[in-house]
Amino acid sequence: MSIVHRLSAALGALLGGIVVSSVALAEEPRGLSVMPYTEGAPIPGGYRLAPVGYSGPVIAGALMFAPLYGLSCIRGALDANSRELLIPGIGSFIAAATHRSTNADGKGLDALGLVYLANGAAQTIGLTMMIIGSSLKRDALIRADLYPPGREPVARREAGPSVAIRPGLGSVTVALRF
Repeated sequence: MSIVHRLSAALGALLGGIVVSSVALAEEPRGLSVMPYTEGAPIPGGYRLAPVGYSGPVIAGALMFAPLYGLSCIRGALDANSRELLIPGIGSFIAAATHRSTNADGKGLDALGLVYLANGAAQTIGLTMMIIGSSLKRDALIRADLYPPGREPVARREAGPSVAIRPGLGSVTVALRF
């Protein structure tokens, strides 16, 4: 029983049952806050049809992008020659292109250049997942009492883009699913 129901019942008891509130008589809504919707299916009472976004790719993209960009910012702040690392996503690619190689002949990519490229690729994948996840919408049934129009939730992902990083012996596998 909600606090509104309890207060209404207590007030009614204090006044000798004179006050009868529609809130006290109303049944509390039950059910999931967000349910999948099948095209053409009837809409249950207390629910309404609304477009909702996918939270899975947004969360996965943020978890992939944020730590790598944080490391890039630390490196860019500490090294005056690496300020381009402060640019999200493409800064690591610029740093790899302008990085002076420490190879014996001074040409080609050295280990740090490869780290910059991998960092840039992972940041770009994370940013892409966040953008795709926040822009894709699907129809779902949402509880009308919890979500007024214009305040639709971001639902958990049932299908859509995702990424999985699997470290192996001497390698890392990045699997993308769309």
